[in-house]
Amino acid sequence: MRLLILLLVYCMLLFSCATSEGALFETVSSSDAKAASVPDEQKGDSSGTTTDENSKTVAEDAEETETGIRIVTTPNDANIYMNSEFLGKSPVLVEVDPGTYRVTASKSGYYSETHWVTYESGSLTVVEIDLDRITGYLHVKTTPENARVDYGGAIISQGVSELPIGTYSLSVRAFGYEDHGQTIRILEKQTTYVEVALERADFALRDVTSSRIVLNPANPGKLGFTNITFEVTSWGVGELIIKNEAHETIFSKNLPRFDTWEQSTEWNGRTDGGSVPGDGRYEIAIEARGEGADKTVSRSIYIDIDSTLVISYRSMWSGLSGAAYAPSPLVLPSGSFQVSVATMGHYDPGLSLGRFPTQASVRMSLLNNTELDLHGTLFIHGREMTPYAFGAGLKYQFSRPKTKFFTLGLTGRVTYVGNTTTDTLTNFTGINVGASAAVKAGPLLFILAPEIVGSPFSVSYGESAIDQTFGEAFYVWSYGRLGILLDFGTLTAGVSSALRTIPFRYGFAVHLPFSGGAEVHWLIPKTQIVLSAYVTGEFAAIDNYYVMAGGAVGVIN
Repeated sequence: MRLLILLLVYCMLLFSCATSEGALFETVSSSDAKAASVPDEQKGDSSGTTTDENSKTVAEDAEETETGIRIVTTPNDANIYMNSEFLGKSPVLVEVDPGTYRVTASKSGYYSETHWVTYESGSLTVVEIDLDRITGYLHVKTTPENARVDYGGAIISQGVSELPIGTYSLSVRAFGYEDHGQTIRILEKQTTYVEVALERADFALRDVTSSRIVLNPANPGKLGFTNITFEVTSWGVGELIIKNEAHETIFSKNLPRFDTWEQSTEWNGRTDGGSVPGDGRYEIAIEARGEGADKTVSRSIYIDIDSTLVISYRSMWSGLSGAAYAPSPLVLPSGSFQVSVATMGHYDPGLSLGRFPTQASVRMSLLNNTELDLHGTLFIHGREMTPYAFGAGLKYQFSRPKTKFFTLGLTGRVTYVGNTTTDTLTNFTGINVGASAAVKAGPLLFILAPEIVGSPFSVSYGESAIDQTFGEAFYVWSYGRLGILLDFGTLTAGVSSALRTIPFRYGFAVHLPFSGGAEVHWLIPKTQIVLSAYVTGEFAAIDNYYVMAGGAVGVIN
C-alpha cells in the first residue's frame, strides 16, 4: 500500500510539473496540427450548402415563421379532429383560413377534450390539450398480509389503488407460499375486489449455479472466489459441501437460515484447513431441509480447479493487453473480461501546449486460449481536429504448460489512426503481426514481443522526406518491445519500452524517438475494481524528451 501511495504521488507531481526538455513535445504537437490541416480546396463544402451570397441556406429556411394552428397533446399520438374532420395524430400543424374552429382530441383510455379556437390570419396559434386518464379502482386483500402484489410488472400496495381501465395479469407472491396468478379487469369508476389466501409451499431446493466453472484459488481478491447461488421455496437450513473426485469432503460450512427465495454463498477454492487443493474436478453440493422437516434435499454441480488459469489486470495502451508497451502472450480464461478507462497527459506552460491521450478498452476471452482486445483513444489537445485511434486485436496463447515458466503466443491487430502522423502509444494505422514470449520467475514476468507492421502511411515526426499520401506507397517496419512485470496479485508494477525501425524500403535503422514507461495496478480488496497509475514518455535524446503521467480505473472478472 505504501508503494502504491508513493507511486501515485509521484505520478501527480510529474503530471503537474509537465516534465520535458528539448523540442520533442513541440514536434509531436506540431505533427498533430499539420496532419489535421487540409487545404480548403480539398476539404470542399462539408455543410452541404453553397456560400453564394444570393443563395439561401438551410439555416435561413428554418428561421421562417410558421403560421396556422399547432395542436399539442399530453400524451402524444392522440387523434385530432377539427370540426369533425380527422387531421391525424398529435402533434399536428394545420393551415386554415381566419375564423373559429372546434378542436377535439381523443385517445383510447383517456377522456376526450374539445377546445374552441379562434385563428387570425398570418399568425401561429398553439393549442395545448391535457387528456385525463379513464380510471377505476382495485381493492386487494391477501393472506399473509406481507404478500407482494403486482399487476403487469408494477408493484402495488394492498388496500385500494386507482388504476387505468383495462385488463391486467395480477400476481401475488410471498416467501414460503405457492405463487398465485389471475386475470383482472378494471372498469371505469368501478371497484374490482380481489381476495387471495396463499397456500403453504412444500420445501424445495433448485437452480444451483456457480459464477465460475473453472477456478484458480491463487487469483487475487474476488477473482479467486466463486459465488454459488440457489433458490428455495420455504424456510429451512442448509450446508455447503465440497467433495473431491474420491468423494471425500474437503470443505463444508453451515448456511444462514433461509428467509427468502434467492440464496448465495462463496467458496475461496480452499480446504477447511486453508490449503489449495490440487487441480481437478470438484463437486459443489447444497444439502438442505425445510424447517421442522427430517428429510434432506441435495443438489450438486461441478467445478474445475485449474492453477494455470490466471486472471490478471493488464494495460491496453499499445492496443493489446500486457505491459504498457509490450503485449504479453497470456490471455484471459474462458468467461473472463476486463473493461478500463485510462488517461495520461502532458502540459508545457512555456509553449501553452497540452496533450492528453484518453483510452477506453475492453478485453475478453473468445475460444480456448484466444483473447479479443478492443480499444478507442482520443489525443485531446484543445485544438480542432482531435487525433484519435481505434482498433481490434487478437492474441493466441499456445497451450498452457504445467511448468508455467515459459509461455509463447501470437498477436495480431488492425488499427486506424486519424489526424496525426505520430505513434505516441506505438499503435499506428496498419496491420500488425507479431509473437510474444514470457518467462516467469516467481512474481517476475519478462516479456519479449517483436512485431511487423504494414501500413499505407509511415510514422512521421515532421520529416518531409516521407510521403504521407494514401495509396502512393506501402510501408513495412518493425517494433521491438520489452516489458518486466512484478505481479503480487493484488499489486502489480512494471516497466516497458518500444523501439521502432524506419520503413524497410529506406534500409534498417532505429527511428527515434523510442517510448517507455512505468505502471502500477492495485486491485481494491474484496472487489474486482483496479486503480492504476502510469508514467510514460517519448525520448529522442538525453536533452530531448517529454513525460506524461496519469491513471486508470478498470473492472476485471
